[in-house]
Amino acid sequence: HRCAMGGEQHQQEEPREAKAARDKEIERLVESRVQEHVHRYDAVLKRVEVMAEQQRQMHRK
Repeated sequence: HRCAMGGEQHQQEEPREAKAARDKEIERLVESRVQEHVHRYDAVLKRVEVMAEQQRQMHRK
């Protein structure tokens, strides 16, 4: 696959500082995106926990 090989070559040519800066930028974006959605995930997790608890209660009877 020529495309993938060319991509790898390009990454090796890239200065380490540039790569580090880009990684940090991506990390920052991901972090802010995660913070945005954490409360939604929390709500989903709580709902799943409640459902699991209800299942357990039903099985006990």
